[in-house]
Amino acid sequence: MHHQIPPKAKGADAGRKNFVPKSPCFYIKESIWRKMISHCKSELPLEGCGLLSGPALGYGNNCWKMRNLDASPISFSIDDQELRNTFLEMERKGEKLTGIFHSHPTSRAYPSHQDIKYAHYPAAIYIIVSFAKKGPEVKGYKIKNGKVIPVQLIKY
Repeated sequence: MHHQIPPKAKGADAGRKNFVPKSPCFYIKESIWRKMISHCKSELPLEGCGLLSGPALGYGNNCWKMRNLDASPISFSIDDQELRNTFLEMERKGEKLTGIFHSHPTSRAYPSHQDIKYAHYPAAIYIIVSFAKKGPEVKGYKIKNGKVIPVQLIKY
């Protein structure tokens, strides 16, 4: 079951009943947003990475900072045992994997060919925190079968 709270409609859609946004949405707590960016920033000049979990798909209620095994500015990988332990902890909290985040220290907030190739969790949202410009740029995507679909990230 997918739980979504549609944002307030504007313009021509404002009067429509059951308005649903055209692009998928992902709701993330403000505190989790800050924790995710802070973790990625602390890993510079390397890529930072982590997981998000929530009670249902579409929600980022908890941030799980992960260690980048690659220790690289252009790639990341997470230890299998660390993943298993984190998934068990999510399960204990009654949550599931809802998002995977990582940073791009010098490139834009868009999935690289490598990001697309290794996107093995089609139900999760992939969030990229870019530090290529002055401030962090954060974007979300659904990646399934090599297709990249932008996702609206909504802080609450």
